[in-house]
Order: sequence, then structure tokens, then C-alpha cells
Amino acid sequence: RQYIESQRNYTQPQTQTTSSLFIERNPIDVRYEQPQKQQNHNLNINTINIETLPLPENEENLPYCPPVIEPELKHWYAVEVTYVKSAGEFYIRYPFGIENSLGQANEPAPYPDHIEPNIELNELHRNMADFYGTVQRRSISTAASYCTGQMVAVRYQSHWHRALVLEFKPSTNFAWVQFVDQGEKRELGTNTMRPLDSKFLDLPLQAYLCHLDGFDADYPWTTQDQELFKKKIRDKILYARKIR
Repeated sequence: RQYIESQRNYTQPQTQTTSSLFIERNPIDVRYEQPQKQQNHNLNINTINIETLPLPENEENLPYCPPVIEPELKHWYAVEVTYVKSAGEFYIRYPFGIENSLGQANEPAPYPDHIEPNIELNELHRNMADFYGTVQRRSISTAASYCTGQMVAVRYQSHWHRALVLEFKPSTNFAWVQFVDQGEKRELGTNTMRPLDSKFLDLPLQAYLCHLDGFDADYPWTTQDQELFKKKIRDKILYARKIR
């Protein structure tokens, strides 16, 4: 917190970097690049429980949401930030699995760098690409309508993702969806969506909504604060723990 606030009126030419800040002109992009292991970055966060939305009435055939597994309280984990709305509202996931706690000491144990990050999620994406990308499966039509709370497969930026329908707009054939493994929300055309096959529901939700510990919900984050936060976490694996 002190670091972010101290940088508010700090300006620096784009051609220079410092040991504590990497200047990057491009916006944050955390789609599929695998972060490189870097020095210890400790981050205290609050995770907000993700509650599965109830299914609409009389929609017995809609698939249920994937399960949610909560991290252990006060345990350290290796995390990566997947989507940032602000420093007070961002999403993380656990690239080495939520079952790999790094202990409860003052400092976390090293994360298992011999394990490839996001193995299960990468396999899910490959299987979805195979399933929805074959000649036979391309004929799967979009549904006539989608319901709030329904899980769908969405093709976005040349990849298939799991998403949750937040709002369907039948007059325009657009829908607001949330990518449940990244956290990002977007309004997309329903021609990019397909009903999610039940085989892709086994993997738990990967994105967890968080905010930095020590900040009130109404803390006045500035645009400069948010850009600094994005630059500090870009393409890094961090150490974090759930405080409450």
C-alpha cells in the first residue's frame, strides 16, 4: 500500500526503468503466456467466495457450474493474476494447483518449479479445441437462447474457454459472459458460443476474485494506481495467502 501511494505523483521517461518498476506500454495480457520464475513477491489478499448461481426454473437440462475449491486460510500459495479490474478487484488462479500449499510460516516455501504451471487447465483447453474444432463438431449450432447461470463454451481470440452467462440479450443475440477460469467479463455475440458439454465441468473453477488486504472496499484507487499495479504483477508468479 505504501509503495502504491508513494508512486502517485511519480513520473519517469518511458526510456528508463528502475529496479522496482518495469515500464511496459502495452496493457496487461495474461491469456496463455507462462510466467517466468522470479524473486519472492509476497502479497496478502482477501478472496471472495464464488457462489454458484442457481439454475433457472424449468431448465433441468442446463449443465451445473464446475465445483469450487477454497484455499486454506493463512496458507501461502503460488498464484498468478489473470485479470485486473482495479487493485481492489482482481482475479487470481493457482498455477500449481490449490492442493500445493507452501506452508504457514512467515515466508513461503519455494514453489515447485519442476511442475509445469496450469497442467490441467491447458489440457482442458486442448480438449475443448479438439471437441469443438473438429469438422463434425463445427456443426453444433448455437442455442436459440441462453439463460442466466448457464455454462457455455466460448471461442475468443482463437481459443475455446469455459464461461458463465451473466445476461442474455435476445434482441441483439449478444450476451454478457464471464470467463470462469480467468475472471474477465465481456459482451460477445452468441454465434461464438456453444452449450458446454458436461465433460468439461469436472475441473474446478480456476479464477478467484480477490482484493489486496488492508484496503477498504471504497478506497479511492486512481488510474495511476491501477496501471502501476498491473505493471507490478505482469507475467509473474507471486506468493499470496488468503487472510480472511
